Amino acid sequence: TANTTVMQGFNKSERCPRDTRMTQLVFPALYTAVFLTGLLLNTLALWVFIHIPSNSTFIVYLKNTL
Repeated sequence: TANTTVMQGFNKSERCPRDTRMTQLVFPALYTAVFLTGLLLNTLALWVFIHIPSNSTFIVYLKNTL
């Protein structure tokens, strides 16, 4: 099939086939979850940066760590 590759040993005999369907499902889902989490947290950091007034040096420090 298109999703499996066969590994061959030194004597050209077939070893266990490698099934790549799992990686084709897991990696896109994982990358999507990381992207959405990063987008959410960056939006939260932007909101904090805009809406909290910088009236003390500690708040300026916290904003710069965002």
